[in-house]
Amino acid sequence: AAGVLVPAAGGKTAAFNGALATPNWAHRLQLNATRSASALPSQFEWGEGWFAKSVAEVDFTTTLGSPPIVRITLCDPADLGTPQLCEREATSTTVNANEPVVVRAAGTPTSGQFTLISGYEWSVPGVALAATSTRTALTAPTLVLEPGVLSPALTVRLRATVTDTSLQVGFAEVVVTVRVPPWGGSLQVTPAQGAAVSTRFSMEASGWTTDADNLPLTFRFFAVEGASDEPTLHAGQVNIFSTTLPPGAPLSVGVYVGDAWGAESRRGGEVAVSAPTGPVAALLTESLGVPLEEALRAGDINAAQSLVVTASATLNMAAPACNLTSSGESSTPACDAGDECCLRRQLRTKMLLSLTSINSTQAPSAASLASQVSTLISIASNTAEMDLDLVNLGTSFVNDAIGSARNLNVDTLAFAGQYARALESLMKAHAGITSEVMKQRPNLTIR
Repeated sequence: AAGVLVPAAGGKTAAFNGALATPNWAHRLQLNATRSASALPSQFEWGEGWFAKSVAEVDFTTTLGSPPIVRITLCDPADLGTPQLCEREATSTTVNANEPVVVRAAGTPTSGQFTLISGYEWSVPGVALAATSTRTALTAPTLVLEPGVLSPALTVRLRATVTDTSLQVGFAEVVVTVRVPPWGGSLQVTPAQGAAVSTRFSMEASGWTTDADNLPLTFRFFAVEGASDEPTLHAGQVNIFSTTLPPGAPLSVGVYVGDAWGAESRRGGEVAVSAPTGPVAALLTESLGVPLEEALRAGDINAAQSLVVTASATLNMAAPACNLTSSGESSTPACDAGDECCLRRQLRTKMLLSLTSINSTQAPSAASLASQVSTLISIASNTAEMDLDLVNLGTSFVNDAIGSARNLNVDTLAFAGQYARALESLMKAHAGITSEVMKQRPNLTIR
């Protein structure tokens, strides 16, 4: 059979693949060795012992063998990044396309007490795996497929092939089905254009449906800031809400529609939002003040989160107000109490205090953690507009968020990049704070 005998480069050695041979068959392996003509003496000089060709044979019989026993565990992806990974099996073989798929193989040799497992090889028949498709090597015992590698409604076999040191080969498969997320809906944003802070926009996700056993549906609306951050404006089972939006021409907005099992669909849209003119700190402080206090007092997390997201993004779009001093490019400048620079520092600290309050009034989840860290990145994105109070608050916030992620057993790897970006801004601000800024702390501290 093809592949049973595999010659090595140069032809001097060959490997016999017993896994492809038919059990209980007798085999004869023949080797033909031929001298090259240039290596032979002339015919008049041939003497005893000179041969142009030699043949050697060996006979043997293949037996059934004893391949390794292979067991595959479909793991709960929530344990990624924790020592408990794969200690807890997934409760179903139906997976979500928007989540990692985690499987672990364990091989047990059966062909002798001194035999060990020497290798693993993963494959997904029918699915082409690129280098970016997995977080782990295909030769590792654990396979982690990135979100989106498996398409909704697809049923696939994840196969692990295991080899031991006696070259015995065993395999096992697990069949998974990818859940179909909510479908058929759209996102409407009205009006199509307006002004930051003052215009209220209506965002509605309509026409979404799913199977009855996947209900209820949840809706998480967001506005995109920067290249990829998507801080949440509103989350819950209500599919329509009203909010102000940060500047953007255009501004990308969207909604994630999820079912009871966590399968999500995403719809995006665009709206034109003009930026306010002139100094923005006083304007934002006024627009944020009373509505934010009322939202926090009423326990309206969505309204409070939306106000903070809009204010921080608007502040980041405004022209710089804190001019750097001559003491160094990275130095945080001192400011005169009451001017635009100091007002912005106060406003950023107030927003972070509000975000901390929002965090304390809701049960942590993977979605809320991701949104809050994105909002922290927005608040702390301008290091010149930060004081020591904000740096300290931000550091404590990140520490608490990491602790919540660990307690929830969520995929901490998914948040690692966001945590790193937030800490980078906080560390830069801390390194740049000058003695002049330190002296102003009593005037800048917000209680």
